[in-house]
Amino acid sequence: MGMKYFQRKLDVVSLNSATPLLKYEVVRKGILLKESKRRAEFESLALREYFDFRYYAEAYNKAMIEAIKKDLAQKAGDISGKPRDINDKIK
Repeated sequence: MGMKYFQRKLDVVSLNSATPLLKYEVVRKGILLKESKRRAEFESLALREYFDFRYYAEAYNKAMIEAIKKDLAQKAGDISGKPRDINDKIK
């Protein structure tokens, strides 16, 4: 019979190949099991990677939202009954 050590689910991941977002979440919410010096080095690198990544993720998300809005506006025009010129281009 196995013993129950944890009262909640436990996820074990290799942080060497984790995404910047996962590393950031580990820094924010993770529980240190050992090696506090290595943790400080990891936290420093993880935070730098995350904040570098976040800039591009936010820019990507903003561009995607604008593209979706433009697509929805165009489709609304298509179903509005207004005639469209075949040569109209999406801007």
